[in-house]
Amino acid sequence: MSLPQPKMPKRRAVAGPGRMLGASLYASPAGNPVVAPPPAGAGAHPIAKPSVPRLTPLRMSVIGALLISVGPISTNLYTPAFTLLMQIFNTDEQAIRSTVTVYLFGFAAAQLVCGPLSDRFGRRPVVIGGLGLYVAGSMIAGLAGSVIVLTVGRLIQGFGACSGMALSRVMVVDVFSG
Repeated sequence: MSLPQPKMPKRRAVAGPGRMLGASLYASPAGNPVVAPPPAGAGAHPIAKPSVPRLTPLRMSVIGALLISVGPISTNLYTPAFTLLMQIFNTDEQAIRSTVTVYLFGFAAAQLVCGPLSDRFGRRPVVIGGLGLYVAGSMIAGLAGSVIVLTVGRLIQGFGACSGMALSRVMVVDVFSG
């Protein structure tokens, strides 16, 4: 003798805020909605997408402006300190000016590498890596005890600053083009 199967209430999938993906909404005997977890072994609801913060035009504009400004700030804040750097390192103006040339060389050379790397590994890892290089170069330049170390730090800064300038424009196209 078989037992009668209880009638299950109608289910509908939900993927709203605060609810588990793949969960189902049931009506309790009292008529109140109850969220039941998805069945064991079931993946996420096929229609639901993971919640990723949306990149709005305003947020993209702010991020792009900050990334683009890293390069010019590095030269505009550095140039007025030439006389102080000549006194600290006890060197001539030509040696200090060469650090700007090396920075611009690193900035230009990194553009040849930045694009293909971002196509291969994605924009975000390349930008984060570039900003990490920029911070490392800034620390090396800030702690430099000689003009040679300062020049190496500025070269690394140039490599790092390039990523924000080169990839911010590409990221805008990626996000907002159809």
